[in-house]
Amino acid sequence: MSRLRRGDSSGVVAESLISGSVAGRRRFGDWSANWSPDGSRIAFQSTRDGLGANPGADNFEIYTMNSDGSEVVRLTTNDADDPATPINEATDGDPAFSPDGTRIVFESNRTGDTEVHTMNADGSDVTRLTNSAGFDGRCDWQPISPKGVPPVGDPPRSPVDGGSPTVARVRPNLFRPGGSARQSGRKIVVKVRGRMAGNQGRSCAGRLKIGVRFAKSRRVTRVARMGANCRYSKRVVFPVRRLPRASRARSTPVILRVAVRFQGNGGLLSDVSPTRRMKVRR
Repeated sequence: MSRLRRGDSSGVVAESLISGSVAGRRRFGDWSANWSPDGSRIAFQSTRDGLGANPGADNFEIYTMNSDGSEVVRLTTNDADDPATPINEATDGDPAFSPDGTRIVFESNRTGDTEVHTMNADGSDVTRLTNSAGFDGRCDWQPISPKGVPPVGDPPRSPVDGGSPTVARVRPNLFRPGGSARQSGRKIVVKVRGRMAGNQGRSCAGRLKIGVRFAKSRRVTRVARMGANCRYSKRVVFPVRRLPRASRARSTPVILRVAVRFQGNGGLLSDVSPTRRMKVRR
């Protein structure tokens, strides 16, 4: 973990606070650091204690430490040391202090699905907040406003409108797109569909950019819309002549790489999906 600048959870590479390895295993990792409001403590997730009975299991737990890296305290126990626990299925992560510093919100799959939880800053009183199929995580607190906070789902308003400029947008989770690709005559037809989660009650409506890459420096980009139901679909068509010359013959396999970018809206930040590989049916 690198030393962090107060107020910037992304950190600045300057000085290592923590590093190490566990009993001859690979070096552990520390991620997702978050400052306490007064700057005295840092919450983060780590695999330092998670290399137990399951070789290769990454058991992420949540810890806090002083701003100089001292007094590391483990707050959660989501056991990956049990041989019956599937590899990579024990995760407590992405901690964030509440504005008053008394609570920490985090994501966990301790119940079998990734859900949002909170706990006291000392790790006690763990409370599960969500209970839905799919991913619920990447959570944060809405800053306290002296004029009051608009209800969840309202976009931030400017001071001119009488609202607070401190209302935070949340980062959604754009899933890997699905779909298919085929050649129809002299055209390549790509059908792309997908969904987004983690919007925390805010509207998903917004602009998308869909990129279809078929060579190192060649791609097709189309604009689409994310529906209010957090789902989208788009048909992308481009001529076969856009393919590299060596790939234009029907006997040649063609693999496309499709990724989607959500441009964000008044309540949600932007996000980029993982890339989907699609083989063109010819």
